[in-house]
Amino acid sequence: MKLRDLLTGDERLEPRFGALDIHGISADSRKVKPGWLFAALPGASADGKRFVPAALSQGAVAVLSNEALAGLAAYDGTYSGRVCYGKTPNEPERCHREEGAVTAGKITGQWVVAHEEGITMFLAGDVDTSGDVKIEMHSQKADGSPVATIELTGTLRDGLIDASGHFLRGRMATLSWHKNAGAAN
Repeated sequence: MKLRDLLTGDERLEPRFGALDIHGISADSRKVKPGWLFAALPGASADGKRFVPAALSQGAVAVLSNEALAGLAAYDGTYSGRVCYGKTPNEPERCHREEGAVTAGKITGQWVVAHEEGITMFLAGDVDTSGDVKIEMHSQKADGSPVATIELTGTLRDGLIDASGHFLRGRMATLSWHKNAGAAN
């Protein structure tokens, strides 16, 4: 079923989303499966809007709410800025400019690591409605074998993602990206 087929006419929906395939519906974020619609409605003990990031991470492709979810939509856009790897006894601090995107609470990015030939960095994470950010960055060689993984935590506030974390051997990594002007998705 298409998302537009579930609507009665009074709902607000951007036309590009009407063609989304919906394979199921749940008001419980723990039961959401890929391709489902999550009904983020007020319940007896909790407001479903609190669980939108969890539902999206479970694979929800659409969210039904009785009010606008401006908290997540306001973050949507492309971001760019610095990614830095702290210095070690054998290497200087390395910073380079990269970019990624935020869409419906999901943070994504991918780039070739400038100072290491044949290494690609992948970034995936989430931002919740309060602006808290969790990001996993992992690098891999051209043959797909892993090189390193790091988890970053931080915030998205006023169009700026600031996050940091440490590699297993202690080297620090930081990410500081700003939302690009006119970059709403």
